[in-house]
Amino acid sequence: MRPVALVGLMGAGKTVVGRRLAMRLGRPFVDMDAMLASESGMSVPAMFRVLGEAAFRRKESALLRRLARRRDAPVVATGGGAVLASANRALLARGFDTFWLDVGVARAWGRLGGAAGRPLLSIGPGGSPRGRLARLARERRPLYAAAGVRIVTAAATPARLAERIAARLAAATGGPPAAKTSGPARAARGTLR
Repeated sequence: MRPVALVGLMGAGKTVVGRRLAMRLGRPFVDMDAMLASESGMSVPAMFRVLGEAAFRRKESALLRRLARRRDAPVVATGGGAVLASANRALLARGFDTFWLDVGVARAWGRLGGAAGRPLLSIGPGGSPRGRLARLARERRPLYAAAGVRIVTAAATPARLAERIAARLAAATGGPPAAKTSGPARAARGTLR
């Protein structure tokens, strides 16, 4: 059994869908940003401010490697930028069953409720925070697409998205959708709507 990783833009629903999916599969749930904050004793925005983005990304990569080795095969909500490092993309491809929660910028912005607590929306090119989110979405889209099976989030509820992913994992292992997965579940590429 392999861990499951959810990738996508901030505001895609990785945490809320990940929690529901973990419950459905009977697996532990890990939010990488929350774990990094807990382990470092500072929030993600503070890590960006104090350590810088490069140091944060190194910590993020080290955590992803640790999670790939866990025997309890957790469901992992990655940070939105976890796909930036080529080594992380390779690990997501070989060590996880990875799903891309594809969300539009308008929906993601609505879920975020602004730039508070989102360092990449507060700094850098792109004009307004929403403009920065749109830029990140454009830049990262090919990386998310290469990382895993695309799940179109559009109007689906978190529960429905978790059901779709569980069904895809079950189909890959031959088990029923609500059952715990066993064996090497390698979800086929494609798009679920």
